[in-house]
Amino acid sequence: AHITNVYNKTVITNNVTVTHISYNGGEGGLTSQPNADEQAAERDPHIQPTALQSKHEHFASINHALLASVNHGSPAIAATPRPAAFSAHGVVSAQGADAPHAPKHPAGKPKHEVDKRHDEPPH
Repeated sequence: AHITNVYNKTVITNNVTVTHISYNGGEGGLTSQPNADEQAAERDPHIQPTALQSKHEHFASINHALLASVNHGSPAIAATPRPAAFSAHGVVSAQGADAPHAPKHPAGKPKHEVDKRHDEPPH
């Protein structure tokens, strides 16, 4: 038996320099300015968080189970009855929301399907 493998691979090289800037300001950047309402809000008096609010934020930040990288977008706690009371009676568990999905790519296919190489020989 004589087996011949024929490969057809198209390679396109685009040497493109992109100089678009997406932030506000700077050469080539956006030139957006705050409107009158936004400027007024900037001048409004602002108050610091209370000690209890800061404590709540701190304890939430060190609770490993609340990290999105750990809970994959489905935290066990959605609300607490009072600040920093993560294990108190009345804690509301998160439910009903779907976990985040992998972004869709061309033709609604998941990225891993789009990235399959079509220029390799069949297995």
